[in-house]
Amino acid sequence: MGISVGKKVGNAVRRNRVKRVIREEFWALEDRVSSTSDYVVVARPDLGNLLGSEGSQALRAQIEELLPSPTSKEGTV
Repeated sequence: MGISVGKKVGNAVRRNRVKRVIREEFWALEDRVSSTSDYVVVARPDLGNLLGSEGSQALRAQIEELLPSPTSKEGTV
């Protein structure tokens, strides 16, 4: 998994917090993450504000939208 957080998100402390929260929320959904896929998360400037106002649950909801559902048979043959 790769994470890109640009300077527009905030200072180094805020960028590192955003990266840490992304990692935590992404791996909290580990059962939906494919071990054969690579993931790259690019944090946009508004993500820092989202985390400040709505917390990490808002980020988890955004990540859930991108991952296949747990009942999905995507990628199996």
